[in-house]
Amino acid sequence: MVKDARSKGLKAPVLLMGYYNPLLSYGEERLLNDCADSGVNGFIVVDLPPEEAVSFRKLCNKGQLSYVPLIAPATSDARMKILCQLADSFIYVVSRQGVTGALGSLNANLPELISRVKKYSGDKPAAVGFGVSTREHFQSLATLSDGVVVGSQIITTLQKATPENRLKDLEEYCAYLGGRRPEAANETTREVGIVEAIADAKAPEAVPTVSATITAEQDSDLVAQLAAMHGKIPER
Repeated sequence: MVKDARSKGLKAPVLLMGYYNPLLSYGEERLLNDCADSGVNGFIVVDLPPEEAVSFRKLCNKGQLSYVPLIAPATSDARMKILCQLADSFIYVVSRQGVTGALGSLNANLPELISRVKKYSGDKPAAVGFGVSTREHFQSLATLSDGVVVGSQIITTLQKATPENRLKDLEEYCAYLGGRRPEAANETTREVGIVEAIADAKAPEAVPTVSATITAEQDSDLVAQLAAMHGKIPER
C-alpha cells in the first residue's frame, strides 16, 4: 500500500502504527528490508515497554527508520525521561487513558502533562493524539503542543462515506480541521477558548481503585535493568 502510494506521488512521511507482536512475527530483518523498499519512515508501537523499546530503536536506526515512543498521563517522570531519550523524530503524547477514538471533550490535565513532557524532551517535538475529532480540539491542542494527531475520526469519515465520495469527504474533513475551509476560520462554537477552560479545570477528586502509575521503586528497578541490559540509554 505504501509503495503504491509512493509511486503515485506521496511525499509525506509514513509511520506504521500498531502492536509489536505482528512486527516480531513478520521478522525484524525482513521488516527493515520491506520498509526501506516501500518507503516507510518509521513506527509507532503502542505496546512496547522501555525495556524492549531500546532494542527496537537500535533496530530502527539500523534501517534508518524513526521510532516514536508514546507517553501517557500515567507515565511516571523516570519512565518519561527514558522515553524522551529514545525519541529520534517526535514524541506521541496520549491525551488520556483508554483506547483510541473520538470524544466530545479533552483531558483537563493536558497542559500539565505536556509541561512534564517538555521538561525531558529537549528540542524533540511533542504531538498530542487520542480523542481529537473537531476543529476546536485541533485549535486548542495546537497552542499547547507541536503537533496534533487525528486517526479514529478519519477512519470514521471514510467508513461513513460512499465509495465514490471517500476521497472528497476526507479532503473536506481535513480542510475543516485545518481551517482551510473559508467558513471554518470564522466558526465560533462552545469549545473556542477551551485552552483556558482546560487550564482552569480540576481533576476529579475521587481516588481510583487501581492506579496505572508505576511506583518509584518499580522505576528504579526498571532503570537498573535497562542499564544492565543496554549499558546506557542511547543518545538521540
